[in-house]
This record gives sequence, C-alpha cells and structure tokens, in this order.
Amino acid sequence: MRRHLVYFFVSCLLFEACVAINNNAFVSLSNKERKSFRRFSIADAGKKVSYADSCVLQTINHRDLSELSKQYPALWVHYFAPWCHGQTCEDMGRYQRTAASYGPNVKLVLVSVSYRLDELKNKLTRSGIDRMVYVLDTCYSSRYNKAMRQFYAGIKKGLPYSRFNDGDDFIIRNDSILYMKDSRKPDSVFQSAVEKIVQGEALPTQVW
Repeated sequence: MRRHLVYFFVSCLLFEACVAINNNAFVSLSNKERKSFRRFSIADAGKKVSYADSCVLQTINHRDLSELSKQYPALWVHYFAPWCHGQTCEDMGRYQRTAASYGPNVKLVLVSVSYRLDELKNKLTRSGIDRMVYVLDTCYSSRYNKAMRQFYAGIKKGLPYSRFNDGDDFIIRNDSILYMKDSRKPDSVFQSAVEKIVQGEALPTQVW
C-alpha cells in the first residue's frame, strides 16, 4: 500500500511538472507584472525600445500578424522560449543582426511562447534587443503548445498546418506563408531562403 502511495505521489509531481513546463505562465503573473503586457499596436512595430529600462511587451495573434504582413515586403517570424539556454537561443541579438542585414526588405518578429517576465527581461537585455518583442496572445490557450497550434490554424494560408510541428522560423508575405524551416535544419538553410525571397526568387511552398 505504501509503495502504491509513493508511486501515486511521484506521478502527481511529474504530472504537475509537465503542466508547468507547457504553461505560458500568464496566470502566475502579479497584477503589476501584467501591466508589462499590452495589446498589439501596429504603430509600435518599428519603434526602438530599451528592455533594460522597462520591460513592456505586446501580445500578438494571427490577425495582428496578418495586418503587420501587409506593411512590410516580408515578415520573418521567430518563436523562442525565454528559459532556453541552447546555442541558438541564448543570444537573441543574432536574429536582430541578421535581419538588419536584409535592410527594409525583411521585418523580424520575435514571439515568445511564455509570459515569464524575469526570464524575458534578462534574455532581451543580455541580447541587446531594441525592437518590440511579442508574446502569443492568451486568446488561444494558457498552454503554449495548444496556443501555437491555434495560432498556426488561424493563419490558414500557405503551408498546411501539419507541417508546422517542428518549425520555429517562417516567412510571411501578404498574409501568406512562403516558407517554414524545419527546426532540425541549420540557420544557414533559412538564411538562404530569406535571401532568395529578398532577391525576388520563387520558393516552393514546402519545408526545406
């Protein structure tokens, strides 16, 4: 009996850990912290910000992204987890520097899957990010995996939904998805695709 209770207790802990890992952390924010998150404003998309002074981010959904895509030749959307310490997500500034090399032809849109404010502020400050960063809108779900699925489904155009499971970088033009990089592929593959789009070359609607 005691062994069964131990198994039950451990299972509950593991279940709670899994739920916490997949939770976007919005419900755990204090009222003061929630004031750091505002609704999407297209007027702020091109403004410079300083996350060292104050951390203010905006929530974004597929309708906002659709509106934004009509203002720029191409959008490069990159999803990231603020707690990630891997080589490709420790320095978020690398994405901003790469996007800057494409000039006005590409607009980088950084989207966090979590509302973990302290981790967001630390990562963005260390990386030297000076553009508006977004968080997946809570209109979808408090579970970020489900929120991302609903976000993808809302876009509707371009790549079929089933191809989005392993990607965190994609390009949108005029409300249509042109390209999505498989997360297992190196960044150079994605950059090559972006360069072709900037140069006006056609890309097949598929994951490379």
